[in-house]
Formats: sequence, C-alpha cells, structure tokens
Amino acid sequence: MNQDLDSPTLEGEPAEGAQTIGEAQPPAEGRYVDWQWLYRSGQLDGYKQGSPPGTSAEKMASDRAAAETPCRCGAGREYRPFHEGPSYRFFALCRQCGLCEEFKQ
Repeated sequence: MNQDLDSPTLEGEPAEGAQTIGEAQPPAEGRYVDWQWLYRSGQLDGYKQGSPPGTSAEKMASDRAAAETPCRCGAGREYRPFHEGPSYRFFALCRQCGLCEEFKQ
C-alpha cells in the first residue's frame, strides 16, 4: 500500500446506500469509486499526493472547484489530487458518507 496516502476519517452516519469502511468493494461502472477500496487495493501505488509538477494555478483552481461541489448526500467534498509521471487523477471525497468521485486527466 502506498505510504504517501492519507486514509480519510469519515464523520457522521453514512448516507443511505453508501458503503461503510467494512463493506469496501471494487468500484462499479462509472466515475464513483469506494475510497477505502481504492486506498487498500493498491490502485494508487506509485502515485504521489498533489498535482503534477508544472500544473498551472488556474488548472488546480478549476479542478479544486469541480471536486468541492456538494456530494449527493448534501455534504461538502474534499479535493484529493494524485500524480505519477504524466498520469493525473483527482478525487472528490465526501467526508460525511465516503462517496468518492474520480476525475482522470
């Protein structure tokens, strides 16, 4: 498992239909993934937290704005960028229900 990654601490009760940490499953089709599964599965091994070197401030602000839109449960989300070489992925992680949306660049 990548030691550079921070596992989230979720607060409150999961939203209806959301998976809890103990139920972590591989992602279904689409952009939504289970953060705990992603974190534990090694899918981010080799990735470092943060945007790739040379990313413009405008691009980072745009990505952050996309990630920080409200979750389906109504709570705010957290921007989590990762990079490995030219590969760049960022996630919008809900701190309340744990739903995680992935954005690949």
